Amino acid sequence: MAGGNSHQRKMFKKAVDKAAKKRLREVDNELLQKMREPQKQSETISKGDIALWCLASVMAIALYLAPEKTPVLVCVGLICMAALATHPVLNIPWVTRRHQGFRSTLAMVTMSALVGAYGWFVWPRPHRHTLSQEEWNVFEKPLKEQKEIPEEISLICAGADEAACIYGTQFVNIFRDAGWKVKNNHVDRVTMEKPLSGITLFKKGKGKLDPNNWRSGLWTEISPSLRSVAQAFENLGIEPELQNNPEIPDEGVVIYFGPEKPNESEKTSLTDAMKLYRKGLSRAP
Repeated sequence: MAGGNSHQRKMFKKAVDKAAKKRLREVDNELLQKMREPQKQSETISKGDIALWCLASVMAIALYLAPEKTPVLVCVGLICMAALATHPVLNIPWVTRRHQGFRSTLAMVTMSALVGAYGWFVWPRPHRHTLSQEEWNVFEKPLKEQKEIPEEISLICAGADEAACIYGTQFVNIFRDAGWKVKNNHVDRVTMEKPLSGITLFKKGKGKLDPNNWRSGLWTEISPSLRSVAQAFENLGIEPELQNNPEIPDEGVVIYFGPEKPNESEKTSLTDAMKLYRKGLSRAP
């Protein structure tokens, strides 16, 4: 009996050792498999990132609703928005799931483009005001640099718009200070047959206008003086429009100050004409 019991105990011990070794091998294999698998990232956005998204949104709304926007204020606001959004963007589940280097770069570029586009949307537009000395000098620069003899300038304003006439009056002395002649040295009030807003430059039109054909028009020469005046307003962030008038003297530019437009930096047909002119100059030998 004793011998039998001893044999049974040995057999039992061998079986236990074999089972234990098998289980250890299974555990080792499981650990190796887990080590070889990429670590899984969280598929949810953390509460902290949600809070940062909300703060960035609040900053965007505050920029949009700010009553007095300045370039410095907008730049600071955009930087804060980008800083608040950086961590949430880099921890979006799509970014952290795989290919983190490429996806994080793509996400940051997209975020920067969106912030930049929003900055363009809320960027302060130029509004009419009394020019500072710096703006005065910037406006005069292309006028003083013109080598050709300047044409006579006529300043007119919408007769029913007192603000437009007051704004235009300051340009009498600006043109005179630059060495240009201003007709009658004041701004004349007029009533336009076709109401115009913003600032419009008039030049004598050439050709024949057919009153029975609304598509017919006159050719307008973009003279050196016209280019200088257009550039002067562009230096202030204002894009003037161009019209022709057959009753204007050959040598003369008329500047009309109409009611202020919501965005006077909006591109006009004269903007495109000036671009083509500059492009032609750059190609000239």
